[in-house]
Amino acid sequence: MFRLIAVLILLNILATESSSAAILIEEKGQSLNQNRFPMSSSSGLDLRRNRKVGIGIAGAGVWGSLGTQLELNLSSRLSLAGGVGLGEGYKSFALQLRKYLSGESFLPYIAGGFARWYTTGKGMTQTEHSNPSLLAERFLSSHEKNTGQ
Repeated sequence: MFRLIAVLILLNILATESSSAAILIEEKGQSLNQNRFPMSSSSGLDLRRNRKVGIGIAGAGVWGSLGTQLELNLSSRLSLAGGVGLGEGYKSFALQLRKYLSGESFLPYIAGGFARWYTTGKGMTQTEHSNPSLLAERFLSSHEKNTGQ
């Protein structure tokens, strides 16, 4: 899992650095570059319209203590995000559908999706109590309580 996160961080760094590089070719004072994607955008929604894929790092969220995510922009206001994460004694994965609200440089969004957190088997002990206890009673089976899963 740590290798996966390290590779995704490296890819994120390389993608950021390579996007600012350009090969300049001129002929008779005219640029021959066919730059379909501008390097700057006037707003966040404009950037999402030009860039269809994003990769990022998340902390203390749906992906756990540390996670990475991949976001596919279906339109400037709608995207699908998926990711994996980890924490001490557990791993997680999640999928989200995000609807972005209007904005210029700050883009708030609402999201709905699915997340699954599971133990990695390290330090598994019997679950004696949970806070609030209603959650353990309602969502954990007796086997899960006894094994700490």
